[in-house]
Amino acid sequence: MHPELLTLVQQRDRDRYLWALCLPEKRQQDVFTILAFNAEIAPIAEITSEPITGAIRLKWWQDALEEIYSNQPVRQHAVVQALADTISRHQIPRALLEQLISGREKDLEFAKGFENEAQFFAYLDDTVGALHWLLAWICNAQAAEEHTKAIAAMAQIYGICGLLRATPYLAQAGKVRWPKDSMKMFGLGPEAIESG
Repeated sequence: MHPELLTLVQQRDRDRYLWALCLPEKRQQDVFTILAFNAEIAPIAEITSEPITGAIRLKWWQDALEEIYSNQPVRQHAVVQALADTISRHQIPRALLEQLISGREKDLEFAKGFENEAQFFAYLDDTVGALHWLLAWICNAQAAEEHTKAIAAMAQIYGICGLLRATPYLAQAGKVRWPKDSMKMFGLGPEAIESG
């Protein structure tokens, strides 16, 4: 297992890092690869100063997927190379990885909150939902297929808890990830959350 990937996941996604350490060794490498891919794209909206810069970084990952799935030589990047091996081993559908990237595009598009709950839950499905389904696929593809709804429901709960924890950090960066219609029910708006 590539130590660079382990370090990346440990630093950026500690909860899932600890969970992955409990998996059978034969699953760990591929799980850590998917977690490392997610750790690369998930914070892009927070670490870039302009949406266009974030979009360029996400496009870099889309191009990397194109190389992998079209059997071109892949770029010299530890996560991309590990991802190519994991995709090959598990026959991971390209659409799932692209769904993760498109979910992160919403981070750039809806920096001040989603318009409504429907957009918010679609965002959760595209980010944490797709990620958890990929992890389940790697651990047991048949079980993942059989329990899609349960995985999606658990992922939404995990995503909401993660956003609750991240709200103060996101607010400092001028970002809001909650639906405006829900905030309005409680007399809140993006500005109130940003101001603490």
